[in-house]
Amino acid sequence: MSIDAISQTPETISSASYLDQSGLGKEAFLKLLVAQLTNQDPLEPMDNQEFLGQLSQYSSLEQLMNLNDTLSLNNNLTMSVHNALMMNLIGKDVKVMGDTLHWSDDATSKVSYTLQEAGNVSVQILDESDQVIRILDEGLQASGEHILEWDGRDSLGNLVPPGDYQVQVMTGEGQDTATQLQTYIIGRVTGIQYIDGNPFPYIGDQAVNPADIISIYEPSLT
Repeated sequence: MSIDAISQTPETISSASYLDQSGLGKEAFLKLLVAQLTNQDPLEPMDNQEFLGQLSQYSSLEQLMNLNDTLSLNNNLTMSVHNALMMNLIGKDVKVMGDTLHWSDDATSKVSYTLQEAGNVSVQILDESDQVIRILDEGLQASGEHILEWDGRDSLGNLVPPGDYQVQVMTGEGQDTATQLQTYIIGRVTGIQYIDGNPFPYIGDQAVNPADIISIYEPSLT
């Protein structure tokens, strides 16, 4: 008389099976392995090599899960440190690449630009409609870095409303030969706003990408 097998021997669980989109964790993997041993065919028990292979898979899975937990912890720690550093920027002056100048009664941004060689410099201030409201003739300047602080007045001498204005710094003689220089803005960080979970410092109403920050100053040094 033949004895029917309790169940067919399950296929060996490959390393790919517990890393696929099913999300099989190490606890579920261990339960599956125990069930496999409990329900194996008594006439054809699991081969030792097969059993050791599955134990090896469980060990690898456990190591991967532990590594994932460690990486998650490190990522959370990194984000906490990054957020704390961003909060410390409030009240400090930062230098960033850009051409948006913030003007207000209590905190005015400054413009920084660098001349590779001596030349005549003119600065244009544009409003939100891209209309030129002021042209500053800085005259002949030596090579090196220069910092300009706008007084918030238009070409008629009137104070403009607080807000953000575009600045263009040109060097050279004549419109056809003039060259626009790369500008940097030095402004006071007034707050931090989280966008998609990431902190962005604000200079006035303008968000600043932390990756664009070149220098950080104490207010008394700028």
